[in-house]
Amino acid sequence: MKIIVAKESAHSCWVPPEKEMVSRGGKRMVLETATTNSAAIALWEKHGYRELGIMISYYGSGLDAFRMGKELVAVRDRSAS
Repeated sequence: MKIIVAKESAHSCWVPPEKEMVSRGGKRMVLETATTNSAAIALWEKHGYRELGIMISYYGSGLDAFRMGKELVAVRDRSAS
């Protein structure tokens, strides 16, 4: 599954895709963000994502990207108990 996040909505949209991936048996989320985008890097780190590597010229014209990832953990629905 590939998800593209608009810059203006990045602060609120990562939880549904993570839940969807867990429901489908997913174990990890991976994303790319520009190495120059400090706000996005801080946001993803705040939510448990860590740098996995650098993708040279990922965006072309010499603009590199960090590949970031997060191990997913299934959360039990407490309303069902």
